[in-house]
Amino acid sequence: RDDVLRFRADLPDDLPDLLADPGRVRQVLINLLGNAAKFTPAGGTISVSAGPEPHAPEELRISVSDTGCGIPAADHERIFEHMYQREPDSEVSRRGLGLGLYICRQIVTQQGGRLWVESEVGRGSTFHFTVPVFSCRALLARLPEPARGHGALCLVGIDARPADGSPLQAFEVRYLDAARRVAGECLLPD
Repeated sequence: RDDVLRFRADLPDDLPDLLADPGRVRQVLINLLGNAAKFTPAGGTISVSAGPEPHAPEELRISVSDTGCGIPAADHERIFEHMYQREPDSEVSRRGLGLGLYICRQIVTQQGGRLWVESEVGRGSTFHFTVPVFSCRALLARLPEPARGHGALCLVGIDARPADGSPLQAFEVRYLDAARRVAGECLLPD
């Protein structure tokens, strides 16, 4: 039908866990999907995909694409500025407050990722953002480094219990042992 938007998702079942606030990642996705729907005419397509960042395997790239009006190259960075709004250039353009993409970039940056756009006028846009993949090393890298030799003490607690209060399974015990070993290597390197 030409009077509705089509939606496609390319989300593999084996996506890694992320080192990010799930609520914030959801907020970014909702905003990007809302913008795609706002600027794509009826009969257009919106797609979401996710996979490893090609040049940074420690990051996951999430992309939201549309077949909307597109964004001129001169505005590719400006659209992320606080309160910036493009002039409507088609019947599907709708004005917002100029805060959504600015806030999205702030959120993604705070999570340790990047947000950018690839777009061509009349062909649509693809917004990409990256999020760090969870690893014990990445998690521990966010901890402040102890001031070696200055009497500083750094304590790290790893509380890993099943939410339902059940006993740990054998594979969970092995995971915790591995986490403890990695934590020790990161905090007290040779």
